[in-house]
Amino acid sequence: MINPHFLYNTLDQINWMAIAAGQERISRVLELTGKMFRIGLSNGESLILVRDELTHLECYLQIQQIRWGEGLTYELHVPEPLKDLYVPKLTLQPLVENAVIHGFNGRPSGRIEVSAADEADHIVWTVRDDGIGYDPSRGSPGQKIVGGYGLRNLRERLCAFFGDGFGTISLEGSATRGTTVTFRTPKLRERRSIGGGLLHVENRDH
Repeated sequence: MINPHFLYNTLDQINWMAIAAGQERISRVLELTGKMFRIGLSNGESLILVRDELTHLECYLQIQQIRWGEGLTYELHVPEPLKDLYVPKLTLQPLVENAVIHGFNGRPSGRIEVSAADEADHIVWTVRDDGIGYDPSRGSPGQKIVGGYGLRNLRERLCAFFGDGFGTISLEGSATRGTTVTFRTPKLRERRSIGGGLLHVENRDH
């Protein structure tokens, strides 16, 4: 429902204003934001290449580093062959955003690691932070992630795309040693159109 040209042109104009005012950090944030919007819109596609999903995530993390300075560090560990597969767009960034906003709240520093493991007919994704974590003794761990919305939204999207078998999300951690979120996606070599398209994976059972 968004006119991309209007959005990009507006960001470009604001960027030039920032450059003219000598605001290099703001200019860089606008540049990264524009890149995130382009990937987020993706010409209306719901599935994008893993490499594009990682680019979107890195744009977000670089914006946060501009705000945090040297306090925020991250590492991405994704094997090259997996980068040419497809995942639902905006799968990783909400989990990382949760770590930044909630896990590192009130702290001067934080570290995030995102990794992907090639296992048989699926990819195992792990998002780990060293933030304040959650206290398992105080209710459901899922309720500690963006009020439960971020985790619930991811679970619903995975089920909608790939079936209930991919709706299991593991949440581990403690109040003193951060949080680790783990989930799976099938190994998609081609896009699947919602509502009747074929799902092309290495295992024909999916």
